[in-house]
Amino acid sequence: MRKAVSHAPKLSAEQSNAMAELRDIEQSLASAMKKGIVPEARELDMLVERHHRADIYDHPDFARRYEELAPGLASWLPTAMKAWARRKAA
Repeated sequence: MRKAVSHAPKLSAEQSNAMAELRDIEQSLASAMKKGIVPEARELDMLVERHHRADIYDHPDFARRYEELAPGLASWLPTAMKAWARRKAA
């Protein structure tokens, strides 16, 4: 049996940690959406801030990932981001 060969670049420890944190954030956001929490809810602020610092939410590859996590998450998340940014600026 042949071993599968990965063509993806090897991640540094820092990148691996960042991806692990991002997975945690994404799962928490998808869970919040599935529970019916509206994207403007203040209870999302900490999660949204953590995600905002990751600065990846507009990338098409991540939009596909979000839709795989929960249908509608790719459009729900930017609404949560904008609500958080408005509160942060106020």
